Amino acid sequence: MSKSAQPLVLVVDDEPDILTLNRMVLEQAGFQVVTAGNGVDAIQKAVDFTPDVIVLDVMMPRMNGYQVCRLLKNDRRTAAIPIIICTVKSLETEKLYAYTSGADEYLVKPFEKEDIVALVRKSLKGREYRQGVSLQEGEVPRTRTSTDSILSDVNSLLDRRLMELTILQALTKTLSSTLALNDVLREIQAGLLGLGYPNARILLLKEKGMLEETLPSDSPIIVDSRKYPLLSKVVGRNEVFILEAEEAARSIPLDLQQVMHAQTVLFVPIHAKGRPIGLLIVENTPGQAMNRNQEEFLLTLASQAGLAIENANLYERTLQLSITDGLTEIYNYRFFRQRLEEEVARSKRYGCALGLLILDIDHFKGFNDRYGHLVGDEILKNVARILKANTRDVDVVARYGGEEFAILLNEIDLKEAIVYAERIREAVEDFMLALPDGSRAGVTVSLGVAVCQSGNIEEKEFIRRADQALYRAKEMGRNRVCVWQPEGDHLCPSEKSKEGS
Repeated sequence: MSKSAQPLVLVVDDEPDILTLNRMVLEQAGFQVVTAGNGVDAIQKAVDFTPDVIVLDVMMPRMNGYQVCRLLKNDRRTAAIPIIICTVKSLETEKLYAYTSGADEYLVKPFEKEDIVALVRKSLKGREYRQGVSLQEGEVPRTRTSTDSILSDVNSLLDRRLMELTILQALTKTLSSTLALNDVLREIQAGLLGLGYPNARILLLKEKGMLEETLPSDSPIIVDSRKYPLLSKVVGRNEVFILEAEEAARSIPLDLQQVMHAQTVLFVPIHAKGRPIGLLIVENTPGQAMNRNQEEFLLTLASQAGLAIENANLYERTLQLSITDGLTEIYNYRFFRQRLEEEVARSKRYGCALGLLILDIDHFKGFNDRYGHLVGDEILKNVARILKANTRDVDVVARYGGEEFAILLNEIDLKEAIVYAERIREAVEDFMLALPDGSRAGVTVSLGVAVCQSGNIEEKEFIRRADQALYRAKEMGRNRVCVWQPEGDHLCPSEKSKEGS
């Protein structure tokens, strides 16, 4: 190998004897060697000579090896240069520090000369090393990187790391202080915006591979990750994917393309307890090249976010269970009374109308005696489903107890409430449950309707009125709607109400 074709190795150590020894060992192995006695000198020579490999000691004055390594890996001019960290400490934590600072290899002192030669060759394997002219120790390149510039870069790096740690600390604090999912998501977005990322979106993984944006925004995104191999790949792995605009246009849905405008977009998987739960999509800061430290920060942020999101989801599921009837999966009686209190108070304050339906499955005891409680449970579940299908999202549908149900209808007049009640009555009457023996069975319901127009009513009185109307409907033959009005209870004048059995 001619000298001009020899790979160049930068050896950094503050002990002159070790520096000289390592230089001699590597030169005997056929490498060109440049040396540096401290961190600042190492960065200057790394930038100005562009070595093929850097052998870097940890314990040095002014700037330790981890700091030098992190700074070099953050500089686009030196980020690709393999770095071998050398230290007298063999603790696992030291190895972790080395790799998290960006080192490619790790070597514990004292080491045999064969060890350092082997690691340098390993670092060069598969690489196109520099083919420049031979450099003699002390030779001055055409340009020099100033000490002030290096120290300024160090300060900028430390400022960013401090900001990153502050954001992680804030997220950890949020994790321990709130169980509200949207608060956690806002904290993540605010932190990324504070670091200079122009846009960040968080999509959570739902059933059947759907990625959905939970946090309200101007244009919420819903994506089927199964239709986009890149998204499925990102979600399943624990690494940052970096897409340039041209590649992103071929690999991600149009909805995402329309809201992401940076030249580079970062996709970061969010995992919790070893399983994927979402995806963090971040526009990179314009003009800033990605580096390993940024990737590690985003993965750490996503890991913390995963814990916070999982805790918020667990709390939400627990809360939902506490307010949901276990059989019918609609709201339970306790939650109904809570919402009734809130809605009556709102009605009083703003004078808005409020409707209440209470309904009862006709002759349900006889139905259970005839078909058994398992079939009775299926009827209860299907009646609940019919109620949900024939009301609005803003309405409160609850199991009142046994075979009774209650529905709070927000901002509705008497005529509209009767329409809702009659529609429900008809839907239940039309439904037939298929039985195991091939036969079919159905039920009917009676409904009582009460409407508060002026907001001047108490909860107990409101329930009493709807109850009275329900009693009247059952008294009049069942399978019908009755309403309560100030002049007295009377049968709803709907011609569709029928006599029940």
